[in-house]
This record gives sequence, C-alpha cells and structure tokens, in this order.
Amino acid sequence: MGFNYSLCGSKSISDFVISMSKDEFTQLALGIEFIKRSGITKYFVSLDFQGMAKSYNGPEYSVNKYDIKLKNAYYSLKRA
Repeated sequence: MGFNYSLCGSKSISDFVISMSKDEFTQLALGIEFIKRSGITKYFVSLDFQGMAKSYNGPEYSVNKYDIKLKNAYYSLKRA
C-alpha cells in the first residue's frame, strides 16, 4: 500500500510509485524491505502463517484465508 512507502525504503510516495513501476525485481526488493522493516520477518522464519497473514493483511486475514493460502503455497513450492 502506498502509505507504507517509507517501510519499503522509498523517500516519498512518488519515489515509491516510480520504483514499483520499474520491474518485478524492484517490486520484490521493495517488498522484502517492507518485510524487514515492519517486523514481519520473525513470522517467516518460524513459519507462522497466521502471524504473517495477520501482520500483513490485518485482523480480518482469516476471512479470505490468507494464512491457509500462504501455507499451501509454501508447501507446494517446497515440494517442487
């Protein structure tokens, strides 16, 4: 979300939009920076899918089953 531009390492919302428009690698880099700066990393390390989903999507994460989707994607890719 745009209001998180500083947590992604951008200096302004304009800088964030320009960076996000560059390419997929830059989008990934900004996303990783957000995860690091927002404190969500601990949930990734411990494979706490509920913690990840709640921290990233908010308290209504379970409505769209984000935790289950993350868990399924993780184990699907891990097997690949």
